[in-house]
Amino acid sequence: MDKRISVTELDIWQDCQVRWDLGHRRRLEPVEREEEEEESRLMFGSRMATYLEYALAGQDGMEAQVLKWGKLSVKALLKFVRSVESIPPWVLKASRPVAEDKLVQRYKDVTLVGKPDLWFVQSGEEGTEIRLVEFKTCGDYRPKAEEKLRAYEQWGAQVLRYAFLLRDAYPEFQYIPLYRQHILISSHGFTLEGGVIPVPEQQTDMIREETLRLAGQVGKEEPVHNYRHSYCPRFCPFSPVCLAGLTGGDPEDVISEGFQALTPQKPSATI
Repeated sequence: MDKRISVTELDIWQDCQVRWDLGHRRRLEPVEREEEEEESRLMFGSRMATYLEYALAGQDGMEAQVLKWGKLSVKALLKFVRSVESIPPWVLKASRPVAEDKLVQRYKDVTLVGKPDLWFVQSGEEGTEIRLVEFKTCGDYRPKAEEKLRAYEQWGAQVLRYAFLLRDAYPEFQYIPLYRQHILISSHGFTLEGGVIPVPEQQTDMIREETLRLAGQVGKEEPVHNYRHSYCPRFCPFSPVCLAGLTGGDPEDVISEGFQALTPQKPSATI
């Protein structure tokens, strides 16, 4: 039977097997107090992802995120609107944008699934090109956010995996130049645009080979609980578990007090 795995799950396995074990095998999520929920980084990211999904499709993103996640307080709403308004105008005006396009490709005994945030084909003076855009969110102020953006550009493998999936799903794109770009949206009302970086065909070939090798390892053996400091630990919802493991505490105590079984996702809003 083929193994079916998403690009997101594969990235988590490669980056941290603790996070994969807790989030994908044990299917745990943080327990958030009601008064903290609307201000949390995770909730900001969820709302922004919903807004972008609908706005890029030419629909009302603000209404969609309210229908899916509920109303915000006046203070939280003003912060969210400032962040939305900071998104570069060209993002929502891209030529023939394709958002959340589900790519499914079978390779021998592994089926890879990926949903790039945004990709589009555009023509200019230098010819036709493909742009893959990966949106990230954070709750940091500018210096820390700039550091995080550089880390995504240097170490983020997810968008590179989307690159080879896109080429494999659309054979007509094989010889069209492909570029990647990260855009980081902060809950403090600003957006950082990363560089437009070329992804040569040789690189996509190498990433494909490495990805399939890793996909064969996921879940095959017991995950290694190597508690460690991450390059962006505050972004990980399971960082308190690792902190307990690093400081002599009992990670299972943290899990029992601060996490619960993953609840089914709310149905998408109908606009």
